[in-house]
Amino acid sequence: HLGGIVKDAMNMVEKAGARVLDIGCNDGTLLTKYPSDFVKFGIDPSNVVYEGGKSDVEVIQDTFPSQELENKLGGIPCDIITSIAMFYDLEDPIEFAKNIKNILAPEGIWIFEMSYMPTMLEKCSYDTICHEHLEYYSLAVIEYIVKKAGLKICNAVLNDSNGGSIRCFATHETTFTHKKEEFLQNLHALRQKEFDLALDTDKPYRNFQERINIHREELNSLLKQLRRKGKKIHVYGASTKGNTILQWCGIDQRIIEVAAERNPMKYGASTLGTDIPIVSENDSRHAEPDYYLVLPWHFKTEILEREKDMLAKGVGFIFPLPTIEIVKQYDWGNIPDEGVSELKNYEKVMAK
Repeated sequence: HLGGIVKDAMNMVEKAGARVLDIGCNDGTLLTKYPSDFVKFGIDPSNVVYEGGKSDVEVIQDTFPSQELENKLGGIPCDIITSIAMFYDLEDPIEFAKNIKNILAPEGIWIFEMSYMPTMLEKCSYDTICHEHLEYYSLAVIEYIVKKAGLKICNAVLNDSNGGSIRCFATHETTFTHKKEEFLQNLHALRQKEFDLALDTDKPYRNFQERINIHREELNSLLKQLRRKGKKIHVYGASTKGNTILQWCGIDQRIIEVAAERNPMKYGASTLGTDIPIVSENDSRHAEPDYYLVLPWHFKTEILEREKDMLAKGVGFIFPLPTIEIVKQYDWGNIPDEGVSELKNYEKVMAK
């Protein structure tokens, strides 16, 4: 995914030795996707990038904007600036965009990506909502913000990252280098779709509220039905966004025994507000659960591929969103006594 962002950037800025900046660079992975002759800068308040040892990246451990970053840039603007999955965390996005403008080269491009609010409404992906996200954006609002900063959106595309995201491409308001018919059509289609959704009225948000209320009832009903049958249920992936699902639905240790997690830093902790113990994936597998409630549901394809062995053992994977679905593999020569019909509203059966 990050490689795709770099590819998009290089298709728009065809310049050898370009100067690139990644804001919120985390461990610097995105910056490593650029050619070795590029001059790479990263800024992030955490020290995780140092642990990665990206030697060709000039890292500033600070928040943006930063005087130290300005000193490192030496007054030379950046050809490509990226800020991925962080624009919705900003207390003053207009001021942030103005600071981008100040260091963006005249023909430069700023690429930023975040969850897309209309997709959240459409997919009922309410787990996008969490404390660190201060805003939920439509394209119309994004265009308003960048215009206030003297920039403009020249292209925007949707993707499936994190349950549905929008990738925006911004340039200086006076720059027409990146004006293409394809880009104009992309923007027109998104603007029309947003107009049709009537995002400036209460209707789509009231509908969203009704649907997440229904989802809570249905997911609880399913899990309690399985528990009454004596089924053992574990959480798959103690993710940040997953806490929203658990807390909204009131799913706690009375329903879920443990949460299986890959990150050793979380072992021994519990899910926030619902107190489900977090254990390693191996410990969870050894406990032989009947079902996993998959919190990082947007990685469905990858998870099912990764867990082929567990599926072959008859373990069911419950994906809570965008609609509740159980993926389970049955041996058609030995279908369990309870059959598959009892959960027919949710069950997707995979033949061995």
